[in-house]
Amino acid sequence: MNRKGKLAGVDPFGADQPDEQPDQGDDAATSADTPKLSMSDADAALFGELSRREGQRQNVRGVSIFSIYPDAKQPRRAVPSDVRAHWSGEPKDIADLFNAWLQHINAERKRAGRPRFRLDDVLWAESVQAQNHDEEDMKREEVAGPVERGFLQVIDLAISIRRDGLANPVTLHRAGGNQYRLETGERRWLAYHVLYGYFNGADGKPQERDKWENIPSLIVEHFSVWRQASENTARADLNAIGRARQFALLLMDLLQRSGETFRPFEAMTRGGSDRAYYAQVLGYRVPSGKSELLSNGIGVTHRAAFSRCRTLLGLPDEVWTIGDNISLSEDELLRLARIEPASAAIKEARELAQIVASRNNFDSPKPTKKRGSKSPTLFDDSALKTGKRLFSKQNALIAKEILEIRDGVTAANPATKQQLKQAIDELRGCLNQLESKLGDG
Repeated sequence: MNRKGKLAGVDPFGADQPDEQPDQGDDAATSADTPKLSMSDADAALFGELSRREGQRQNVRGVSIFSIYPDAKQPRRAVPSDVRAHWSGEPKDIADLFNAWLQHINAERKRAGRPRFRLDDVLWAESVQAQNHDEEDMKREEVAGPVERGFLQVIDLAISIRRDGLANPVTLHRAGGNQYRLETGERRWLAYHVLYGYFNGADGKPQERDKWENIPSLIVEHFSVWRQASENTARADLNAIGRARQFALLLMDLLQRSGETFRPFEAMTRGGSDRAYYAQVLGYRVPSGKSELLSNGIGVTHRAAFSRCRTLLGLPDEVWTIGDNISLSEDELLRLARIEPASAAIKEARELAQIVASRNNFDSPKPTKKRGSKSPTLFDDSALKTGKRLFSKQNALIAKEILEIRDGVTAANPATKQQLKQAIDELRGCLNQLESKLGDG
């Protein structure tokens, strides 16, 4: 039985001066001698001392992963839109989401001429170690496409949580009854669902469902888009569309405090794209005196970023969705925004998506000669082969492809460069983790 069939039978996983002319109406930047406001200051400025009192009295406790609903308006999208469309939104049906994700991954792999994805090869550490894959096996693999990469981010987080525990609890807001809405931590919540569904005692896997059914959570009394923004800006992988969403949500919040109203999210997303909901802020000015709060909220230092976010909010729906799914850079999206008519921009965005999905912009790995058993190695300390792996097989494959790149990379197309930047960020995280393990010795 294939992986999809197995999963189907179980629960989930069976005030700076601008560089360019600012938007008309966005209030002037705060003078240089004014102290910079942190996100906690921003939250306190808008909500008084409530958030600080919450932090003092709230304790972390376990909450069932099946009582938690993701925030549909969250700027950072952990799940591709095409995958999320196959899910009802109910936690009890989340196996449908994972099954659809695996189907999209295998379709992506098929287009690239790659074998089907095997979850056992990346998630079940004991199984991976028992297979004793060598370096030559890894060299025959290819780097994941965008759909698979998003899934592997969740899988890598699940592996880390199973090995080291959850470092930061998720933040929840009570949504009525025994239901909660995620303020921060969607990937952590998804990772718990992966661990709960996969380690179910079947096929020789350990039974760990009791361990993963409840996730450590901090319950807050009010939902804060500013607190949510604080976590998003602290991370490196909020893409350009995510930043435009965040800009819109924070500006909406400021405007609503001045009496403005906006149509609800559900009423503005029936056509498959969520852009129209966020685009409701187009035409509104930033309230007087709030530019610095908004700048901090989206993690920028110049108000010129407001203009760029507004431009992205005006993209054609399909370009918006593609740009989010494959994490096109802001510069690339701004270029697409200048293309007329809109149909031409959509056509070019589709072509970029095909390039990224098929990965035909990378040279195929060349076969390498098997080294003899006496070939010298850089590290021969046996301690390096002891204990659990620090990094996934996928990390090694990404490193291998990057190290084969030649100086012709300067002429690569924008989609390729964007992929490389993402891969570099992943490897930088691996190196930081390794360096922390070395300590001061």
